[in-house]
Amino acid sequence: MRHPRFNRLRSLIWLLAATCGAAGCTAPPADGADARQDESPVALATTLEVVPRVEAELGEQASAVRQQLAAARDEVSRRLAEISRDEGAVSDEGALSEAFGRLGMVLNAYQFLDAATVAYRNASVLSPTDTRWPYYLAFLYQLQGQLDEATALYQRVLEREPKDANAHLRLADTLFEADEPAKARHHYEQALALHPELAAAHLGLGRVAAATGRHREAITHFERTLALQPGATEAHYPLAIALRQTGELQRAEE
Repeated sequence: MRHPRFNRLRSLIWLLAATCGAAGCTAPPADGADARQDESPVALATTLEVVPRVEAELGEQASAVRQQLAAARDEVSRRLAEISRDEGAVSDEGALSEAFGRLGMVLNAYQFLDAATVAYRNASVLSPTDTRWPYYLAFLYQLQGQLDEATALYQRVLEREPKDANAHLRLADTLFEADEPAKARHHYEQALALHPELAAAHLGLGRVAAATGRHREAITHFERTLALQPGATEAHYPLAIALRQTGELQRAEE
């Protein structure tokens, strides 16, 4: 007996092949959260995109990278074929999500960020309950300055994993970059509540305090950062500035 999703998934595969050119399919919503609500094959097919090929950008000596990319792409192709052959089992759909995610990780590792973004989006659409893919996608958006998109995705992760200290930390960093210090402070504090010795959260709280004129509080957090992580060189300069702001010139010169 065919799985009820089979016809939809088979249609998805054929429509994806038919409608996606070199530029890819229509992009999904930024966070992918509602991508699975419409169960029609056409609507679902347009949420998947062709992952751009990057091999032409590799140098002649990058044979190992080419092999990794080829293996990751072959896995995506194999999983697509399995969906068609095995009549669209849910486990196949999850495996395809995993394959797209792993392709994204390879592309990400070699700084092909645009292609990695597409792969992570596909993985997230196919497996919306898996928080890895929106987390990685959010981080790429954050790196590229797409702060609204990153914020929405980190929030989506935290809806499912409210005790994820790293997600709180990344969201706080994004909010601070977006000039939302009060919201950033909340999530830095949440990260610290979950992981009291998280030096990066103290660093973030120090930056928030300094940006809002609370220089003594900033000093406390920067010093705590360095106590927890002596190699955190990024804390030295803001600490010196905060010390100057409180008149502690000698300590600032140390």
